[in-house]
Amino acid sequence: MKRMLAVFFILGSSITGIAQEKSFDLSKYKFPDYKRHELEFNFSSNGSTDKSESFYNEQYYKSTSSKNHSNADIGYTFNSLSRKKVDYLHSSISGIFDLSKNKSYSATDATKNIDLNTQLQFNWDRQVYWKEDKWFLDITSQVNYNLQKNNKKYPQSDSQKDVYQNINLGIGFGIGFGRIESVSDLVQSWYILSKLKKQKSLARELEEKDIFEFAKFAAKLKNKRFFDSRLREIAELQALDSVLHTSGLIENNDISYFTTLNDLWSYGSFGRRYSGNTLTFLLDPEYSTSITKTYSAENKTIESTTYGGQNLRFVSFKQLNLFWDCNFFMGLHNRTFINQTSSSEVSSITRQSNLFNANAGFGFGFYPDSRTSISLSFGYYGNDQPSTKYDEQTGIVEIKSWANNINSSIKGIFYISPQFQITGDIGLNYYNNNDSYKSKYFTTSYNLGLRYAIF
Repeated sequence: MKRMLAVFFILGSSITGIAQEKSFDLSKYKFPDYKRHELEFNFSSNGSTDKSESFYNEQYYKSTSSKNHSNADIGYTFNSLSRKKVDYLHSSISGIFDLSKNKSYSATDATKNIDLNTQLQFNWDRQVYWKEDKWFLDITSQVNYNLQKNNKKYPQSDSQKDVYQNINLGIGFGIGFGRIESVSDLVQSWYILSKLKKQKSLARELEEKDIFEFAKFAAKLKNKRFFDSRLREIAELQALDSVLHTSGLIENNDISYFTTLNDLWSYGSFGRRYSGNTLTFLLDPEYSTSITKTYSAENKTIESTTYGGQNLRFVSFKQLNLFWDCNFFMGLHNRTFINQTSSSEVSSITRQSNLFNANAGFGFGFYPDSRTSISLSFGYYGNDQPSTKYDEQTGIVEIKSWANNINSSIKGIFYISPQFQITGDIGLNYYNNNDSYKSKYFTTSYNLGLRYAIF
């Protein structure tokens, strides 16, 4: 594990040190104070196939499985940004359908599993800076509710129907260093002015301050809410045309100028792009309550568990030029068991006092035009994987073994309109666990999705 993390650290140092385009310095850009609301609907469908192999009691076991997943959700996001305080809030409700089939090399072991899942999520994060772009206080909170109905069908026995409910509450307090700037509006403004310059629509030479001022104006302009898209387009283009004339960049209007401005403003989108670095340390206690009801109506278990946590995380984003950016992250987290209560003596488990995990990854984003983005990512996740065994003296005891997960993916997004987008990605994943079964998995997966932004 230490060698794996060292490799990712070296890669991350190399990525964050890559020089950006020399035309101007992105690090000088300071986003203006603004508030932004987003309400959107998402639908996605994906699937995967697994081939697994394990070794137990001097014998190999092999199996195959397939999974199909469909998800529909509506989410609300609110961002409030200033030089002294950054607020991020996200809430969503999701409906999920999962179908999985598992088959060993003995056909009689084949099973079919159907899951219906409803999820409610709320996440809030506030960063308060007492020294601009340097030290900040970080406060987080999260509330998650999950209701799952499971129907498992066996080839030679009755179906088993289970119901699970889980409520998870978490808070976090910590300190951090650095700042990550949202530069999506800057990149779009840079792209618009570069295109106008290339087609010789500008009345004078383009300067660095022109791009920054245009980006700040664009960020504030996007804060205004319009439920009629036609009125929004008219008002925004009039405002952009006015500021370009006021700055002296445009003197004469022609059809090529207006068509370029309209296309790149109304239909150009460059995803969520960021610049900067943060290092954060959090103390994040967590409380969880779960209710399990099996196919036998009389078998119902209620458990409540309290954990403590320590989380250290480094995140870095770098814009290389209009068309490329890169990112790197690395995190260490320790989860400390504090207390557990259970309504069932049989299900009571002696927990491990600490569970540790580490993750790292890096990726690149490519934006060939104003409507298309492609991202490539590689990652590692290692963790203490808990399992249980029975001890004659203490009952059910939780044991842990170290598990490794290496993954990669390529993802593409095409923007049909400011509201409507198509997404797709494919991924590869390798997993092994050094438990008594010596388990190994290799997974291929796909995802297709539709996104509609209501406003």
